Amino acid sequence: MRKIITRDLKNIKRYLTGGGKIITLGFKILTLSFLGLSFGLTTSNSVFAETMKSEVNIKPSMTLDVPVSSINLNLDPATNAFTSKDINITVGTNNKTGYWISMSSSTGESDLVNIDDNTKTIPTIATAGSYTSLDFPVNQWGYKIDSGNYIPFVSGATIKSSNTTANGETFKLNIASKIDYLQPSGTYNMALNIKMLPNMTTNYIQNLDSALCTEDPMVVIDNRDEQSYIVQRLKDGKCWMMTNLNLGAVKLTQDLTSANTNIATVVTAEDFNGWDRAISGYVNSYNIPKYTTITTTNSANNLVTDSVSKMPYGTLYNYCATTAGYYCDNGTTVVDNKYTICASGWTLPTLDELRVLLDRYSSFEKMHAPIEDGGAAFTLAGQFYDTVNNTNQGNTAAYWSLTQGGKVGTMARLYLDRYYSTAAIQYDGWRDAGRSVRCLLKES
Repeated sequence: MRKIITRDLKNIKRYLTGGGKIITLGFKILTLSFLGLSFGLTTSNSVFAETMKSEVNIKPSMTLDVPVSSINLNLDPATNAFTSKDINITVGTNNKTGYWISMSSSTGESDLVNIDDNTKTIPTIATAGSYTSLDFPVNQWGYKIDSGNYIPFVSGATIKSSNTTANGETFKLNIASKIDYLQPSGTYNMALNIKMLPNMTTNYIQNLDSALCTEDPMVVIDNRDEQSYIVQRLKDGKCWMMTNLNLGAVKLTQDLTSANTNIATVVTAEDFNGWDRAISGYVNSYNIPKYTTITTTNSANNLVTDSVSKMPYGTLYNYCATTAGYYCDNGTTVVDNKYTICASGWTLPTLDELRVLLDRYSSFEKMHAPIEDGGAAFTLAGQFYDTVNNTNQGNTAAYWSLTQGGKVGTMARLYLDRYYSTAAIQYDGWRDAGRSVRCLLKES
């Protein structure tokens, strides 16, 4: 039986069974107010309304209906080598700038895994391209939308978007696979999450008006490399990026300037792309800007997702890279540094702003919880430091602040630890380490 859940988006609830997901996001639909109503008395004792203003505020509402909880493909190399199944997904929204839908796996991976032997997998289509049922790659899987061709699955990628309202519109998601006798028998699966979020008129993060940032999450684009992020106003009243900064995970196509980045001087795209990417995970530098994309294997895939917060890990930066090469001296005292690689109009939190955030969320569990459960969705991306290549990914996290730490050469940081359920501010964030960056909007 299909079940649809409706909730105020302030308390988005998930309905998830098996590998499918049904989400219906609802709002209060109508408010009516009368402003400026006054009465005057004339010499003839007549009563009149001097001014009257009525306002009708119709808030955006979104509905996403995925009618199945799981998808089963029955593959047999002898009789049914290629198999596909359709899922008709229905969307509705009165949001004037439309919607954005993504599909992700709960682990961030892209392979179907044998439930009895996780070493046996069916990978997604390996090469970027498009296929039909006739030329579908053997022992791989993929998907298509409506009448398109099959393409590779990338966790977190947008599968459907529109810049207009939608009244119960349906599109078709088709999942397919093809095998031969080299594929071991068994049941292969992956939990897929389907997420729908509103588009916005000003879709670049650099142009975001603070009035548009509300308690409802929205998607914005970084115009420096066209990567997408989610932003939202949290319980501290501040507008935060809900996704960790990932600048450098893809090649920049334009220079970093004060127009697109929170810096005063130009950093050319060539220089930034030439910074040490520390692919091995070895950061350990005060005076050389270094960063690394974080993955389960530390390879080319930078879309690995935190299993609880449901957000990608992003990229880790030493403080030299975090400040776009501005603070690259271990002996320099820094007091609320103002230059960062956050987008223009955005910055790192100060010590006081971190304190307020922790006070509002009060626990590790709430800081780590996903957006739809009312959490702050901070990921446990780990950190690189000294000569240690293990990030402790999935267990701890450290986030840079603007504020000088307890010792020269350190910065205050937000620290999360799953082992001890710790969410705290620490003052010993040595600037040579690679840590996460999460920015907030400058509004004063």
